[in-house]
Amino acid sequence: MIEEKAAVVEVGQEQVVFQVTGEEACESCDLSEQCYRDGGLLRISRSGLKGIPADELTPGKTVKLKMENTSLLGLTGIVYGIPLALFVSGLLIGNFLLFPQAAEAGRALGSFATGLILVAVFWLPIVRLDKKTAGRVRYRTEPLSDTENEHDYYYRTYSDEKPDDN
Repeated sequence: MIEEKAAVVEVGQEQVVFQVTGEEACESCDLSEQCYRDGGLLRISRSGLKGIPADELTPGKTVKLKMENTSLLGLTGIVYGIPLALFVSGLLIGNFLLFPQAAEAGRALGSFATGLILVAVFWLPIVRLDKKTAGRVRYRTEPLSDTENEHDYYYRTYSDEKPDDN
């Protein structure tokens, strides 16, 4: 489960806007660029929030924001895997079905173009599927104890060890 410290920026009728404040803890993660695009602002629909009721969230309140039931592998498969599979399918279709009698350069270029066309044709359905999947991600908000030290919070969140294990 992905867990992050976030501050409430705005509470609207449809969504709650959070400012993720723990960027320094994710410097080593390759996905951090995606997490912190828009300056770290995360817009979550009210229906996608569990835990603290949206009515109790006020601008400036700091909470723990947990992403529940999310498979990064599944999300990555939609964004990268489907277009890659379509492109490779286009290469094979172009090479073996559409341009088998063409010269080597013509077969290669035709196969490449077929792959690109196949990805372009299915681009809009892929984007819709990605948005639909992203809409199913659920977040849980939990209070962040005022007495909890920020260092202890990050240590507990990103370490398999417990502070008492030493």
